[in-house]
Amino acid sequence: MLRQRGEIYISLKNLPKSIDTRYLGRKISIDKVLPSSSGNEIIAYVNSKQFEWLVKEKIEFELLTPPSMLKAATMCSDYYDVKEWDCYPTYSQYVALMDSFVNDYPTLCKLQKFGQSIEGRKLLVLKISDNANLKEEEPEFFYTSTMHGDETTGYVLMLRFIEYLLTNYGTDARVTELVNNTEIWINPLSNPDGTYASGDNDLSNAARFNSNGVDLNRNYPDLESSDGQPGQGESFQQENVAMMDFLGNHNFVLSANFHGGAEVVNYPWDTWYTYEKLHADDAWYQEISHEYADTAHANSTNYMITLDFEPNPSGITHGATWYAVTGGRQDYVNYYLAWQGSYVRDFG
Repeated sequence: MLRQRGEIYISLKNLPKSIDTRYLGRKISIDKVLPSSSGNEIIAYVNSKQFEWLVKEKIEFELLTPPSMLKAATMCSDYYDVKEWDCYPTYSQYVALMDSFVNDYPTLCKLQKFGQSIEGRKLLVLKISDNANLKEEEPEFFYTSTMHGDETTGYVLMLRFIEYLLTNYGTDARVTELVNNTEIWINPLSNPDGTYASGDNDLSNAARFNSNGVDLNRNYPDLESSDGQPGQGESFQQENVAMMDFLGNHNFVLSANFHGGAEVVNYPWDTWYTYEKLHADDAWYQEISHEYADTAHANSTNYMITLDFEPNPSGITHGATWYAVTGGRQDYVNYYLAWQGSYVRDFG
């Protein structure tokens, strides 16, 4: 499986509850930390290099079936099926849909290709505003999803969000006000090679990593590195270089990065534990995170109330308190670009 997919999905059991997830996270890509009476269980993704480290350190693990292989993905049969929102688009359908938004709403949206993946797939972002082809003095918002290729819930949600904004402009007062007074940038798919790891027409074997076997959310500068090298020691990946260039050309006042596998709003820092360093705007981050989670609770009382099978009624978490991540995009944006307002939303 490692040879075929470039990654495996594993469980490390009976680890001490005091284990430093920041150290371990520099070696493997942690997905979940599951507390138990006998110690923590860590669920993680591992590439070939990380597998060799586990073997060298004589760390025992159990091989698991990757989430994307547990159930076949329902793919859209043609372009017109996509907007039924009950199937996944093929890669060509995704590109065609993004093009169609501009064709149907040429004054409200503008499509930009800001780079391409290692395998040549497009990295696309759609700008939505009342005068999308002009640069106006309006606050910029950024929504982005699926930098882990197998976390595809946000991918489809972003496409549906685009359609919702465009089709309701001029009839829904709230949507109209947002589009008239902000620039909304939406990047539905940050890791197309991972999402379409088995080919352009199927998501059933989607991979977390990119086609080089690198976790893109561990490949931004490590805030504890003296020279700003990526979190897990790999070279900066093509997708992330393109994203960093794009982000550097904008001044987003708020952004959300959509993941999958948990129901929670995650806010900075991912690198540092709370006893080491709090974000200067920690109270503000908690406030806006609560706003989102409280709204979700008002609409669905059973949503966003647990985290990794443990009670989490607030629906929010400080990043490193959940588990530490080095080289993540959230901390890169907040530390290097000094935005007030980039946080991660995880969806089941």
